[in-house]
Amino acid sequence: MPKSSKQPDNMQRALRGLVGLCAALGLADFIIHRHAYFDLEATPLFFAILGAVSMVMIAVLSLLMRRLITRPEGYYEGPTATNKSATSKTAGKKPRKKPRKKTQKKGGKNA
Repeated sequence: MPKSSKQPDNMQRALRGLVGLCAALGLADFIIHRHAYFDLEATPLFFAILGAVSMVMIAVLSLLMRRLITRPEGYYEGPTATNKSATSKTAGKKPRKKPRKKTQKKGGKNA
């Protein structure tokens, strides 16, 4: 069989294994006694729920931050430039090299 046809089977197997592991840990949370510092920590599945809520909060906050931080296309090109760099004045030109400073050899005027 080609490699690509086996990949969905492996993904299904990995997903089933992950769901089974989560279910086993969830059941163990009801059986194993925790030595919690706070009463809320002693609640069964507290850390699973906390992790799920935290993951959703991170996803939502990342979407909001993306809207605040991202700049429109062509933002750094200046107000007169268009969005496409091919239409700018410097398109296709090589950047200028800075001239080298002349250094004096030993035994010159200042030596």
